Amino acid sequence: MFETTGKLDEALLKETWWQMFGDGNKIVAVFVLLLAAVVVVLGYLWQEPTYYVLAGAVVVVNVLQNAANVYRQRKTSLARMRESNGVPETETTTAFLENGIKIHNHHSGGTAMIPYESIKRFFETEHYLLLGSQSHQVAVVFKNAELDQEGLIAYLKNQAHPDSLERLTR
Repeated sequence: MFETTGKLDEALLKETWWQMFGDGNKIVAVFVLLLAAVVVVLGYLWQEPTYYVLAGAVVVVNVLQNAANVYRQRKTSLARMRESNGVPETETTTAFLENGIKIHNHHSGGTAMIPYESIKRFFETEHYLLLGSQSHQVAVVFKNAELDQEGLIAYLKNQAHPDSLERLTR
């Protein structure tokens, strides 16, 4: 089968921040930007320049708030790893078995199983493939020379429920 091992660390958190940001947060960010656009249009129609300032302030606050949330989430994740492992990283193995995805934490010895039917999301970054479950668990696949990415994706398409992998595209 397929198996990858790698470190969950700050580099992973920095590279995957957008994928981990969450759909709800993305929807709120888009809503706020649309609201700011409406305020700009109203300012133009009513020839009220203070609306431009208000819209700009809304956008700046939204961007700063989201950046603070991402930074805080990363710091919290690193602090939890440091508290559990003594270092701000942990080595994990992600294995694709017949009955699901097995995630093994080498530092804690803990293991989790995610059934293929639970996988709902697929994201790809430069160094990682991320598989998200219905309950927002994430299986990290570490890209490396030994990983047959195309084979893994074909395998996942055959294992998962037809509607499960909404975003399993390249």
